[in-house]
Amino acid sequence: MSPSSTHLQDNAADRALGEHWERQFCLLAAHASKAFTPQQIGREKAASWGKRVDDAWKLTLLPDVTVWTAPGEHHEINHKAPTRTGCYGLEVYRLDALVAFREETQQPVLYTIHDWCRTGAVDSREAMPNRLGDWLTIDVLTLDRMIEELELQTRAFDTWVNGQRAVRPGYYWPAKCWVPLETWWASQSRFECA
Repeated sequence: MSPSSTHLQDNAADRALGEHWERQFCLLAAHASKAFTPQQIGREKAASWGKRVDDAWKLTLLPDVTVWTAPGEHHEINHKAPTRTGCYGLEVYRLDALVAFREETQQPVLYTIHDWCRTGAVDSREAMPNRLGDWLTIDVLTLDRMIEELELQTRAFDTWVNGQRAVRPGYYWPAKCWVPLETWWASQSRFECA
């Protein structure tokens, strides 16, 4: 089966695959001696954080995994390969939620991808090793800034929203802007795309 033939066909299967790779990320964090909390695993609804704004509660999506080891960081995890044009994408509503959390916490919020193509797999559901070198990351503020710098336009994304197939706007960024997770953890720096 090609990746496109399995994408958005079975919400339960997609959630299970996502949870698997969130757990794999947690295993890597554990091997790197990091303390962490997986926020989304085992939940029926997405975990969120709340705040009172203008006398009303505002709930916003939490990133998938929090790494508590100082200085602290939060990861939105995805298991994907770059597009044919060498890009990774993210829905606008997810990016906005991640940027809001970044601004609230003043801690790094990262979009972290397990790139299954780097493993040599031909399908996202194929059994594959969990190697630190196949994980890439980028700070969401860098992604947000690049929208204007690269004059990116939104495109329609097929996605799951509350368990239902939906189309939402999103952006695609060049995959070359991501850095190896191992490099991020070694330096604890914020990286910029050249």
